[in-house]
Amino acid sequence: MIRVIRAEWRKLRRPTLFFGTLGAVGAIAVLTASIPYIAMDAPRRGRERGFTRASIESYTGLSLGLAFASTLLGIVALSIFASQTAQEYSHGTLRNLLVRQPRRMVLLGGKALSMALFGLLIVVETSLISVVTSFFWANSKGISTDAWTSGGIGGEGISNLFTTLANVSLATVGFGIIGMLLGLILRSPISSIAIGISWVMIVEGIVGAVWENTQKYLPGLLLTAVGSGGSTTITYKWALTTSILILIAAGALAALLFKRRDVSS
Repeated sequence: MIRVIRAEWRKLRRPTLFFGTLGAVGAIAVLTASIPYIAMDAPRRGRERGFTRASIESYTGLSLGLAFASTLLGIVALSIFASQTAQEYSHGTLRNLLVRQPRRMVLLGGKALSMALFGLLIVVETSLISVVTSFFWANSKGISTDAWTSGGIGGEGISNLFTTLANVSLATVGFGIIGMLLGLILRSPISSIAIGISWVMIVEGIVGAVWENTQKYLPGLLLTAVGSGGSTTITYKWALTTSILILIAAGALAALLFKRRDVSS
């Protein structure tokens, strides 16, 4: 297993993938952390203001940027998991890997763990950049950060940040598992990424808007709710429980496909 993880990290550490992804994620972190401050006190077409000074100054203000980045980080993870899995078929390298490690479940598990670690890395990066950006904006806007840091590590602000970090990590890896399943089914990096992003960003949005009751069963919306700690239509407990069940089923299907299907593209 360790050798499989190390081998997979050789691919993940390629400069174009590694630094390109970290650079894109860094930009996402700055953007999502800036949104509450840019939109602060702005009216929302007749509805109440989305972000106010009071809401940002509360103990949850420090984690707003990270929570907003959840879906985008999930898309990044889905793309990476899908491409890294599918390209073994499209490049014809899976057969060579199985010669070195004939136990398919060990190979699949090692690849999944490696990509999950990479997903956690981009979440931690996003968290750090988001915190720095939030303090920068708070200082420039004259926003009090006392509630963010009062009580130290055990305080509400820091505790909420770590809770959000855990939720976003779960959601990011969950999106990645879906991407891995798509890569195993379609065996094409481009098709896997295109279908995955289209489903999460477009199809689920349309279906959920037309039939609101379906939101509780759509994996993308469920994982988004997990990352944000729940939503107005989906409770956190339901989102977490249902997401886990869906991901267990997806993981089982991925394992079955990888074990039984021929390795040729």
